[in-house]
Amino acid sequence: MKLLTESAENKKLGTAIVVCVNKLTKKALIVQRGYSAPWMPGVWALVGGKVEEGEDARKAAAREVFEETQLKMMSLEFVRKHLDVEYGEQNFFWGYVDRDPVLNSENIAFTWVDEQGLLGYKYVPHCREYVWEILGRIGEKS
Repeated sequence: MKLLTESAENKKLGTAIVVCVNKLTKKALIVQRGYSAPWMPGVWALVGGKVEEGEDARKAAAREVFEETQLKMMSLEFVRKHLDVEYGEQNFFWGYVDRDPVLNSENIAFTWVDEQGLLGYKYVPHCREYVWEILGRIGEKS
């Protein structure tokens, strides 16, 4: 019963997902989830997590990036909300960072990808599409 309640609560508060882009290389950060992760172990993902009680999605995004990578966002732009039947409200952000991450125990590896480099990985749902969209935006500005 407790797991159902936690799952319902996670859906209610939502999640914050961030495409971190290296300011110099214009590549996006993806992280590999640990093999003991309760959801999609070993799969590649973006940095993010649940919005906690009393915080908004933007604060959750910045907090999750720092907790998982020790990176501080140089910028953080809201892109949109994605309502997913299975995963609830997903708040999608992107922003620049200026160095490599230092991962916590949640993730076991990281890499920086460009649009062509996106193809060689197995991702959590929506990850590839989010990265593709942001890298496309950056490319249009160049």
